[in-house]
Amino acid sequence: MRVPHNRWTNGGWNEKLPVFRPLARWFGIQSANPTVDELQELFKHVPAKVFAESVSHVLEATGMDIKTLVRKSGEIWDRLGLGAAIPPRSLIQARVPATDIRGVALLTGGTASWMWLRWKRLQQMEHAGAKFEHVIVLGSSRLCNSVQDWRFPYIREIATKSREPNELEVWRQLLYATGQLDRQYVFPELPMHVGDEKWLTVFPEPPEGQRGKPLSLEHMLRYMKLTGQFDTYVGDKPVTMTVNGGNALYAVLHTCRVWELEDIIFSMPATNTEWPMPDEWWGEDQDRSTIISGMVRLWNELRANGCIDDRARIK
Repeated sequence: MRVPHNRWTNGGWNEKLPVFRPLARWFGIQSANPTVDELQELFKHVPAKVFAESVSHVLEATGMDIKTLVRKSGEIWDRLGLGAAIPPRSLIQARVPATDIRGVALLTGGTASWMWLRWKRLQQMEHAGAKFEHVIVLGSSRLCNSVQDWRFPYIREIATKSREPNELEVWRQLLYATGQLDRQYVFPELPMHVGDEKWLTVFPEPPEGQRGKPLSLEHMLRYMKLTGQFDTYVGDKPVTMTVNGGNALYAVLHTCRVWELEDIIFSMPATNTEWPMPDEWWGEDQDRSTIISGMVRLWNELRANGCIDDRARIK
């Protein structure tokens, strides 16, 4: 079964549970259908915001060498169908005509090329007839200085090794450079770092070692909820979100859960997993050594949102 044809509600992914299960066993979780709490433990092995930075943690925890990890995780990825393109659809409706899409859109941060790909996917939807009241743009203070950021030619055009932009600066560069930064694009008022003055107006003092770190997507979404910005910009309007490929597909369900949405429209292009990565950047290429991070996150969100539930058959 290809991902685009799955139902995304009420156990619609239950028959995919046996495909996911090896991921848990690699990290010592033997449950036939791990609970959300158990999957949160699994998540701790892939903590990095830039997925490539979690690979060493995964190798240490699983005892695998890199070639074995790439081969085994690639087999799971292929069986899940995560490389397939997803035309505009929602959790409930298998296909949504672009001409029917209204409301607001959401663009999120990440490595620079992921951000660019999400924006281009959103533009493609607009060219096909989608019309948005505005586009909410989210990005953190993470400096775009990882190897994965520097693979993207655009970063090499606008930055130097001594002065890399953060995610928000990349968004503004992209949108200014194309004349797109108008009132349609909304940058919510957010804290710059965990534990700063704005943070402390709604969140408690962060745990030791977390102060000063970039915000996660969950932090941003919850901050918008708690400060009334969700009501201002979203309210009861339909929400559309684009992702760059299967490694970020979890973000759709994560957003839907944190914002407590009944449904969300989403779309993504096809991706081609590679390892080792080619020297030249190409948007459809996905580093096969990092896909375990995306799959663990996706499984966690599928379980938390009821797409995999207690009715799943154990084979």
